[in-house]
Amino acid sequence: MIPGALARRYARALIELASEKRIEDKVLGELEVFAQVWHESADLKQVFAGRRFPSDLRAKVLDQILRRIMASDLTRKFIEHLDRKGRIDGVEDIHRSYKRMVDDKLGRVDAEVTSPSPLGMAETAQLKQNLEKLTGKQVTLKQSVDPAIIGGVITRVGHLVYDGSIRSFLEEARSSLINES
Repeated sequence: MIPGALARRYARALIELASEKRIEDKVLGELEVFAQVWHESADLKQVFAGRRFPSDLRAKVLDQILRRIMASDLTRKFIEHLDRKGRIDGVEDIHRSYKRMVDDKLGRVDAEVTSPSPLGMAETAQLKQNLEKLTGKQVTLKQSVDPAIIGGVITRVGHLVYDGSIRSFLEEARSSLINES
């Protein structure tokens, strides 16, 4: 793990290089795959932890992974640089920071929508359109189901939460009735 400020610095440097070549999304996809491989492999983390293994072995391991994910030269050099600097364990944090920066640059935002049952295609399209109008950005919806909200939807866009659930409405009504008594 590396501190958030350092992860953002690495991500900022990477986005500057990727922007010059106009491959921000390509690098994002490659970095995401590598971060996922890193996350899921305790063995991989052991190879790089504490520099117990020689650099030529680490280089071979990285080469094999980067070949499999068909990493661009930029992604390859970046990840190799992280290894040389002893920062490869921060790849997941760097990926998250890089994703936020790319999304900001390209006008995208993730939204999480929770409903009591799966939304239909028409409902999803309408909700996405409304959120895009509200945010002024291209919205990627991630849906989840929680029957406990009874009806309506709860939408999270960044740090904002729009709670239009019946459960929330009932809780507010209950609180209001208790306070009036």
